[in-house]
Amino acid sequence: MNKRFVTPLIALLLAFVVTPLDAQMISAPNSTSTSNALPIGNTNLNLRFGINVSKFVIDETDMDAYKGRLGFQIGINTLLPINQKSGIDISVLYSQRGSNVDFSDDALGYSSEGFYSMNYLEIPINYNYNLTVAGHHINLLIGPTFGLGINGKSEIDFIFGTVRESYKNDIKFKEPNSTDLFIPMKRLDLGLNIGASYKVKNITAGLTYNIGLTNHIYDAADGEFLRQRVFQVFVNYPLPVRAK
Repeated sequence: MNKRFVTPLIALLLAFVVTPLDAQMISAPNSTSTSNALPIGNTNLNLRFGINVSKFVIDETDMDAYKGRLGFQIGINTLLPINQKSGIDISVLYSQRGSNVDFSDDALGYSSEGFYSMNYLEIPINYNYNLTVAGHHINLLIGPTFGLGINGKSEIDFIFGTVRESYKNDIKFKEPNSTDLFIPMKRLDLGLNIGASYKVKNITAGLTYNIGLTNHIYDAADGEFLRQRVFQVFVNYPLPVRAK
């Protein structure tokens, strides 16, 4: 995904998120006086940041070869209230994903180690339901996540006895071909988010588990798949936004 595509897409998404916020501030300037009456909170704009632990999930033959890889996420978040108990939680994030590789076969004297690293524009849209227990605001989250691949790379070492061979390749989000050496992945990664968050004053901390639904293997045979799993821990910190 080149910059000519990413930049206007991010601008469009920002406009989508901020427009309802501006409208609410203009039409309801005294909303801050009643914000404490809404467990779900009023519409606001937050800085979201956190860490990802991601891995590939493939067919059972090599299931144990892929391990969790640490990355980060950063972007903006807003909550659009539906009523006093629920709302739609939307984020636009720059998100690092991937997987570490650590595999060995003692019988064959073969092993491999390394990593796959990918950068995504990630858009989770979660239904947020508030549970207030003894004055504590706990939010349950569920909804789809849309990931758009930007770029990536891999570095894998293959060890045969005393011989080590290293391979470095780009990850490209397009169909494979026979003239260019790269690792192909599908650009759109559709996933299902489940998670929870906890709000203290205006700061929210939470965690989600993203279950990847997209099979990233082109022309996969029966039972052949490669999907992504991402465990995310995040904080939403409110940004000062003023009506024009």
